[in-house]
Amino acid sequence: MNISTLIQLATLISVIVGVISLLITFRGYQKQVNAQFMLEYTRRVDDIMQTLPLKVWAPHLTPNEKPPAPSDELTMNVLRCLNYVSQLYFFCHMGYLPKSVWRLRQQIYVEILRTPLFMREWKHLRPIFVTETGFSKFVDSVQAGCVIDPEFADETENLN
Repeated sequence: MNISTLIQLATLISVIVGVISLLITFRGYQKQVNAQFMLEYTRRVDDIMQTLPLKVWAPHLTPNEKPPAPSDELTMNVLRCLNYVSQLYFFCHMGYLPKSVWRLRQQIYVEILRTPLFMREWKHLRPIFVTETGFSKFVDSVQAGCVIDPEFADETENLN
């Protein structure tokens, strides 16, 4: 083995170590960005939760109670909640966030979207989401009694 071969071998090893280091750094950065994203969304959920009645977030606690009377403020707060869920739906379905993030919370969203309040308000707010066909179909299917999500065809289930 001459010095030229040793230099080439050392160069190859350096390149391999550099590539591995870049992959590890990228993976760590991706996890950090996802964590920051989820922290921001958690803050948004907290803000939204403070503006809507408890029965929206825990409908099983008051199953026979009628929704609050319609108001502009209530409609705006429901719109904020729908906007949050539609954005999360988009980010997960487009691959910006792992699909497991959507799957983790999907049942909660189903319960919320089936509350009388959200069913009433969706009739008025649906036109706002006309360009978000996947999300609109999801809400419509949830409110019809089943979850049909073509992006998660292997996980589609009847949630009655």
